[in-house]
Amino acid sequence: MKKVLAIGIMLLFIGMTISSATEINLEKQSTRTTLDGNILYVGGNGTGNYSKIQDAINDSSDGDTVYVYDDSSPYYENLKVNKSITLKGENRDSTVINGSGSKYIVNISTDDVAISGFTLIGYNYSTIVWAVYSNYTTISDNIFLGNKSYGINIFVSNYCNITDNIIYCDEVGIDFYYCNNNSISNNIITTVYGTGFIFNEVENSKIFKNSILGCFDGIGLVAVRNINISENNITNNHNGIFSFYISNNITVYQNNIEYNKNYGIILVNSYNDKIIQNNLIGNGDNAYFIHLLVLSFLFRNTEWKHKLIPKIEWNGNYWNETGLQSYIIPGTICLAGIIFFVFMRLGINKLPITYVNFDRNPAQEPYDIPMV
Repeated sequence: MKKVLAIGIMLLFIGMTISSATEINLEKQSTRTTLDGNILYVGGNGTGNYSKIQDAINDSSDGDTVYVYDDSSPYYENLKVNKSITLKGENRDSTVINGSGSKYIVNISTDDVAISGFTLIGYNYSTIVWAVYSNYTTISDNIFLGNKSYGINIFVSNYCNITDNIIYCDEVGIDFYYCNNNSISNNIITTVYGTGFIFNEVENSKIFKNSILGCFDGIGLVAVRNINISENNITNNHNGIFSFYISNNITVYQNNIEYNKNYGIILVNSYNDKIIQNNLIGNGDNAYFIHLLVLSFLFRNTEWKHKLIPKIEWNGNYWNETGLQSYIIPGTICLAGIIFFVFMRLGINKLPITYVNFDRNPAQEPYDIPMV
């Protein structure tokens, strides 16, 4: 009996060894089946591996993973992703996709797509990643370089997650247009002369723990609702946060808003906002608000009907001064927007002060908000 048992254990061990060796060998092949779908390999030296990423995408099915090795990098391709797949690079520093001669480097046109682990290099005025009607898109752990236009442009897409990317481009780092319930976190963004983030007609979304450096506008908000901006480093831009055109319910909480040349925060026709416990240090002007009555009147059938005086809560912010009992936030309530634009055109950044808000509980020392 003991002899039979010993033989059985030996056979089991041999079977496990063969299974393990077979799995290792299969990882080098063009396709490997997993519980979550197939893995299709691109590059490398495995038998039957694809040489082009697009060919692997074309042969994939929903739920598959296209895994791209870095030893065949760079890949000179423009990709169309129209299946719900994961596109994963071996190493984001060395797995390079260099787009050329196309409007988009990566064009996503379906739901449930995840892209990670690449350096993506744009070409002239191409958008690097363009996603349209693509819900539940995840773009994480990538580097975006050398693009004269947009890094990421997401249009009419909901529940998207943009995290842990480094983006350097000329115009706009990340642009969301007509999108809801999105999350943008742990990204580092620099633009040459454009905006770090733009939210246009966006609702119920979060921007947190990002570093936005050296842009014209760090965060630009246009006609947004229920936006939470927290724990970001918004530094050395022209304007830190610029909200414009019938936005409301913006919460700006626990951010480092520092050394922005013009304004730390500027709110134009924005109401029901909360600006709470931020560090506002070394900005040209820490904060300013403008309310244009004609714009309010034009939208009299919306929530703006009775919003002739904007409601903005300023509470517990550090204004780079100690011993303050309260801090005055200057503002302008004027009749028409044309006055604002004429002043801006003439290079005059400030309108005459006609109204003020107060932070009646200013912090006496800066908050410890970790840098990303």
